[in-house]
Amino acid sequence: MLSKKDIEELATGAVKRYFNTCNLVSPQIQENDKTPDWDGELNLYENKKDIRKNYIGSLRIQVKGKEVPKFKDKETFPVETVFLKNARNEGFVFFVVEVMTDGKSKIFYKKMAPIEAKKYQITVVAGKQITIDGV
Repeated sequence: MLSKKDIEELATGAVKRYFNTCNLVSPQIQENDKTPDWDGELNLYENKKDIRKNYIGSLRIQVKGKEVPKFKDKETFPVETVFLKNARNEGFVFFVVEVMTDGKSKIFYKKMAPIEAKKYQITVVAGKQITIDGV
């Protein structure tokens, strides 16, 4: 069984590795991050990444890890209403990363526009979870 810290580091590491192989996205993700809502952001570029003149903007992200014995086709994760309330004015991507004790991982994500965050805030208050579709 993995510790919470190990699960978080494997999850954020999987998202970083995924985007490090992309020419248009530069991941800016902190390890053991204790900020209230965001785990980092993805810097987006129109051509080659990490060149200032190609910078388009940033997209905030939240990364959650979940230890599993085997990978699933779909994943759910409970989200606090306070997070959705804080996120209602901007878009973001919510990642859930399944991790196994051998370090293998599978990334799921949900792109959230501000209007979607408001909709899910109502759903979560009713006691439901967001369903995250696989990559």
